[in-house]
Amino acid sequence: MRALGADFGFRTPQVHFLVAEQWVAGQSARLVPEELDDLNFFAASIETRIQVKSRHDPKATFTAAEVAQYLLKAAGTLTAQEWTEGRLRLAVFLERPLQDL
Repeated sequence: MRALGADFGFRTPQVHFLVAEQWVAGQSARLVPEELDDLNFFAASIETRIQVKSRHDPKATFTAAEVAQYLLKAAGTLTAQEWTEGRLRLAVFLERPLQDL
């Protein structure tokens, strides 16, 4: 297991939202921190691999190019079967807004 990063406190509200959303819908869900990605969320036979990104500088923002790189890196870890099954999603949670969107 990796050490808890600077984004650990930031991800807590997102975790609560994901779990509450499933609870309200009457569905079960499983959330696994620090497995293949920062968070792996399993609900309704769909797996969502989530990268959580934060900035130490409170004025810093993210670029769309950075987010694209995070997604490309995550996509590079998928197997051919995962690509074709369509039961896996990739997501990025950002602590700060995108500067160019």
